[in-house]
Amino acid sequence: MDLQSTTPPPTTVVVGGGMSGIACALRLSECGVPVIIIEPRNRLGGRIVTVEAAGAALDLGASWIHGVDGNPLVDLARECGATLGASLGPEPTQADCAVAFDITGEPIGPALMDAIAARIDEVDPASVPAAGPDVSVADAVSRLFSPEWLDGLRRTFGETVPSVADDEFLQRVLRMRTADFESYDGQVAELLSLRHYGEFETFPGGDRLVVSGYGRIVDHLTEKLRARDNVTVLLGRAVDNITFDVATGKVVISGSTVSNASEPFREVTKLSSCPLELSRPTVPDVPRAVTGRFSIEAGAAVVTLPLGVLQAGRVSFDPPLPEDKVAAIKRMGMGVIEKVALQFSRVFWPELPEWIEYAGPCGATPIYFFQNLSIHAGAPILTAFIGPRGVGLLDGLGDDDIVRTALDTLAKIFPRVDIDTYFVKGVVTHWLDDPFALGTYSYMKLGSDGALDQERLARGVPESGLFFAGEATVRHHLGCVHAAYLSGLREADNVLRFFGLAP
Repeated sequence: MDLQSTTPPPTTVVVGGGMSGIACALRLSECGVPVIIIEPRNRLGGRIVTVEAAGAALDLGASWIHGVDGNPLVDLARECGATLGASLGPEPTQADCAVAFDITGEPIGPALMDAIAARIDEVDPASVPAAGPDVSVADAVSRLFSPEWLDGLRRTFGETVPSVADDEFLQRVLRMRTADFESYDGQVAELLSLRHYGEFETFPGGDRLVVSGYGRIVDHLTEKLRARDNVTVLLGRAVDNITFDVATGKVVISGSTVSNASEPFREVTKLSSCPLELSRPTVPDVPRAVTGRFSIEAGAAVVTLPLGVLQAGRVSFDPPLPEDKVAAIKRMGMGVIEKVALQFSRVFWPELPEWIEYAGPCGATPIYFFQNLSIHAGAPILTAFIGPRGVGLLDGLGDDDIVRTALDTLAKIFPRVDIDTYFVKGVVTHWLDDPFALGTYSYMKLGSDGALDQERLARGVPESGLFFAGEATVRHHLGCVHAAYLSGLREADNVLRFFGLAP
């Protein structure tokens, strides 16, 4: 790399101030390239947002570092003094990480849970013929849960878990376990690709919760940006058009200046005690005020927008993007998982383990899982994780009713506890409705080309100075913060090569 030229390199615009945009901007600025970050929110971090509750850090977006061995985020965590939770290892058992409850409030034996989870782990992407059509994960799971296998399960656990003889009980437990991996992937099993299901990987070493909050890492990187005199951060600006010209070698980025950009979460402190009807519609609407237009000319642009924003066509490209890239964007999937964080005045649930599960009625249970944050931060907080089916069940409800649903679910798990007595406040996320995210992270969609589509999305229009980064662009690591970070570094290097500053 030769950075001794007397002619300064052209400015690069980074569209989006999430982890990929931050990583890209830092790498470029350190190599002498002037950078402008354009971000619609009033903060950096994108789908990483940390708030304070009961003296603890509460992550409403990304929460975990997936794999600690060789993961660059671990080094960043060390640099800024971020605290990571203990690892349960690569293959924790049910007893290690969760306790499941039936609708009666009685615990369900962990051995039964482990047997069902082990069966789900037998889902085999190799069973899909290479030349044949794709198959959904739901089809594969249905075949695994055959009548013969379920009969064997009843015989095995008939004495230790008498309820296993009840078909309705067994179906509720199976649905809960299915909801587990649906929440992990952010989409219902019917839309998950079996062919590409095995393409996801993480770094080894087990997952670690960022106990002190992912926001600390973002703040650390933001301070690095501020310390550089060749970085400009423009907040409150939503890009809606990118024009690129091979002949002139210029990229023009334009959009609207936005005030009062809404955040993807809202707080609830007062609740009605009336029973909840899931059909009651009250849709939250937080307006955004457009105050003007802006236009910036640059030598290159790196687009780090979430897949959901690209799919919605929120940004137009002139000339249009290559057809194979547009097709890949359409085929790929953007999933959703929402959170309802509940703060209480005291801990009334088991101190261990980390997860509380609820085998509620099939088709009428929006919340199956609660994360027990008291074991990490010492704070009386339970966070409900709502998968894609639950998001559908709660669609149209106001935040107070969503919190009410979470509290009512806890009341079924702990029938002897007056839950409302200890309730302090709740925080409800809305990533699916957030105009700057339109989902939480990407997944392998039924009918997609899997990692090949990720590569098509990652492929820029380099002769025009247009590049793409983001978690959805990293083969095998989609959906992870480290994927976003690594993609930003990757595209920074591509920009340096485009400018002739790197081989």
